[in-house]
Amino acid sequence: MAEEKKKTSILGRTYVLISIVCLACIRFAELNYVHPPKMGLSSDTRFVISFLLFAFAMVMLVTAGNTIKYHFHQKKLVTSGPFAKVRNPIYSSYILGIFPANAIAIDSWFTLVCQFVLMYIIGVIMLRSHEQKMESVFGKEYLDYKEKTPIFIPKLW
Repeated sequence: MAEEKKKTSILGRTYVLISIVCLACIRFAELNYVHPPKMGLSSDTRFVISFLLFAFAMVMLVTAGNTIKYHFHQKKLVTSGPFAKVRNPIYSSYILGIFPANAIAIDSWFTLVCQFVLMYIIGVIMLRSHEQKMESVFGKEYLDYKEKTPIFIPKLW
């Protein structure tokens, strides 16, 4: 168990480090070599939209964190709060809030696309191991939850 926790912790740290380095490289390339089209919004509009998206993402992150913290000692599958809408609300906060807010703030479609590609590549690797672990720990309960709950984007209907 301790070995598995250590592996998960290292994967998480590696993910964050790779993400930061890749995003810095993307931004450097964009500023110096690639000149993609801009979004065409005024700086005031970009600021307001970015602020609202970022605030939304922070609320999602804090709510997801508090939900996990509240249920941590119960050793039960968390299906309430934001986990009732999506299986991975922390990833969702990045996809629906932080990435778009960042791209809008710096007026770059290129950065937005690169962030989604990076999130997909690294996220799929992380989620595959996470979902296997959840299935082994919670069994049928998790499989039922997985079947009815979307992975990232909540159902709007």
